Formats: sequence, C-alpha cells, structure tokens
Amino acid sequence: MIKYIGNTRKKVAVLCDNFKILYKIQKTFKKRKIIAYFEVKKETFYDAIIFVLNDLDAKKLLKREDLTLLYTVFNNEIHFLLDYASILKDFFVRNAKIGIDPGLHNIGLVVVAENIYIFGEIFSEVQDILDLIDAIIKYNPRLSNILIKIGNGVNYDIFLKKIKEKTKNITGQQIAIEIVDEKTAKQHIVWESFLKNRNILDAYKILISKGYRRI
Repeated sequence: MIKYIGNTRKKVAVLCDNFKILYKIQKTFKKRKIIAYFEVKKETFYDAIIFVLNDLDAKKLLKREDLTLLYTVFNNEIHFLLDYASILKDFFVRNAKIGIDPGLHNIGLVVVAENIYIFGEIFSEVQDILDLIDAIIKYNPRLSNILIKIGNGVNYDIFLKKIKEKTKNITGQQIAIEIVDEKTAKQHIVWESFLKNRNILDAYKILISKGYRRI
C-alpha cells in the first residue's frame, strides 16, 4: 500500500541554522503538505530529528531507542524528500519508482520511494524529466533499484529513447524501464486525496499498473 509522505503520525523536527536553506525546506514542505517542527522544545517528544548542515562528509541515520536522527545537507528538493522518506522508514531508502504520463504539453510525473509517495509534478519539457531522473540516480546513498514506468501515449517513444540514453551507462544500480498500456492504466479507480491534478493522477495510475514490456 502506498502512503502519502505528508500522512504520518511521526513528529519530525528539522533543525537548520542557514536561513536561506531553511526557507527552501519550509517552501518544499508547504508545497508537499508536510508537517514538521523547526525547533526542538525540551518538554515535547519527537520521533525523529533532521539536522541540516552546511557541509557533511557522509550522511548518517542513527536509531536511538525511540528517536531517529538524520544528519544531511540540502542539495535539492527531490534529495531532501528522499531523506524525509528515509526518516519515516528509519533506514535510507533503497528502492524508487517513477511514473511518467507523456504528453505534448503537460507531462505528469510521480515518484514513490519504499511505498511512500514523495513527489508529483507537471513538466512541459522532456529535459526537466531527464534532470529529475538524473538527480534521483545521484541520490546519496545510492538507490539499489529504480523502476521507471512510461505510459505508451503521445510521444512516449521520444521519452523512451532519451531515458535509455540517460541510464545506459549507469553502474552499481539496477535501473529498469517498463512500458505501460496507458488506456488500461487510466481505467484504474483511485481515491487518493493527494492526487488532485489529472496529469499527476494519470502518472500515478501508470506507476501502479503492470507494464507489458520491460527494458
């Protein structure tokens, strides 16, 4: 079962002394409807604390009894959302799925990591899709498995060619591409409240559907 990143009972605090980065994090959380606390009060119990540092040799995720600690940096939105999914799971995420609904003007894309829906967006340029996939591939620590599902709609062959070029020389990660029958996928009835945009909803339906060809 896929859960929305903002639907959690965990009380998570985010500590950052760089105001520019803190603003970016708060902006991301507001857009993604994620509730977090940006200060730690002694009398309050927290399930997890994320320390966002200016510089870090290596990320650390530590589990101490009832408290999970994550030491990280803010590189970009998708990396931080993967970090946040990690704090919810109590381990660094290792698997991600990407669903893409190709279109002439509006391209829907969603990302799910360890069955947590972390990202949904509409793009107008193929290059933006490739940049996001590249960022997911480069997430630290590296993901073990990335599955990219593409609907066989308008211009899907262009997407397929460019994504294959982007991922063909990647080593140390299992990256697969599946082609999904778009017409069948869009017949799914989905009641998730966080999927309000049609293009994002269609991308989600593609992600949860079984592909008919794997590359």
